Amino acid sequence: MARAAYACLSMSEFVDYEPVKEAVLKTVEMDPEMYRRRIWDIWKMSGQTHLEVARECGVRFDRWCKSEEVKTVDDIRQLVLLEHFKSLVHPEIKYEISKNRVKNLMNAARLADQLSVAHKMYKEEVSHKQSGVRHNRSQNCDRNHKYQNYSNVKQPS
Repeated sequence: MARAAYACLSMSEFVDYEPVKEAVLKTVEMDPEMYRRRIWDIWKMSGQTHLEVARECGVRFDRWCKSEEVKTVDDIRQLVLLEHFKSLVHPEIKYEISKNRVKNLMNAARLADQLSVAHKMYKEEVSHKQSGVRHNRSQNCDRNHKYQNYSNVKQPS
């Protein structure tokens, strides 16, 4: 993949490091979800120092933030809160929030409320939480159920 990007460059770009680096990175660039997952896939290996693991955590977090175009403290705040919020909602709502690339916690909450009302999920979520019994999130939906089409729900602006 990187070789193909390298081969597509003109002679003037070929001798300058920045265009080469940019072309190679574009070919191997991952989506934000992949960067997010990679943060939690870090394990300390035998022979590896804690400092090395910590550095790798930082590098992966920085890549995730860059892929999400985080530039301010509020952007980081929204990213972390949104990540937590998505862990609290029905899996289908989480899918829709991610699919629609919602970047703001309140917009995600509005979309979640709209989807819950439109598909009567809210009652199910509340009854599980009020019963005092902890349920695995995967138990909140039928395993054979496919994602529904939510195209008729108005997206937050």
